[in-house]
Amino acid sequence: MANPAILKPEEIALAKEEDYELSDSGEVEIRKAKLRFKPNLLFAFQIAAKSNQINFKLNVNCHQWEALIRSIKVRDRLTHPKKTEDMAVTEKEIEDAQIAYEWIFDQFGLSAALSLSKILKEKKKSS
Repeated sequence: MANPAILKPEEIALAKEEDYELSDSGEVEIRKAKLRFKPNLLFAFQIAAKSNQINFKLNVNCHQWEALIRSIKVRDRLTHPKKTEDMAVTEKEIEDAQIAYEWIFDQFGLSAALSLSKILKEKKKSS
């Protein structure tokens, strides 16, 4: 089970996607943090591994990661088109998105399996 006690306050705030500022009256206001997708994805996996005390890190040296990076650029292009052609999506871009989706899903499964394995080992030790 995740252990927030081992996380730093700033890690917890970012995991909750919170940012802070002062109002005109000097009160602390919580606002939604503006996080970029790629660093936030890396952070999410890092913080999950840390809080579950498992040794897991996304492998960013693979073709699936490169497909994800290309897919992020397509998402940005579609979200903020500058010309009509920016709205077109190629078969290769669809394929990249599928590869990226499956890879993230697999990575999540590996991380969850490591966490579950750790929990089961701890329960077995305490029995």
